[in-house]
Amino acid sequence: NGQQTLVFRNFKSDTGPDLRIYLAADTQARAFTEVDMLKATGNFWVAVPPALPLGQQRYVLIWCKRFAVQFGNAELN
Repeated sequence: NGQQTLVFRNFKSDTGPDLRIYLAADTQARAFTEVDMLKATGNFWVAVPPALPLGQQRYVLIWCKRFAVQFGNAELN
């Protein structure tokens, strides 16, 4: 149906306030789209906005929005 999803497997993260999931062109979050709040660890999925051009978004970032601190990143594959 054209729905895009971001799948997390065996995902772990430190806890922190206001953690968000971003898709970004680089690991510095210069060009990013916020996908969702981080609500889980382990195995889960989140819906990706349908208009998001995934060809330009190469990384997933876990970002603390309140303090503008990156908690981690991974290259999309």
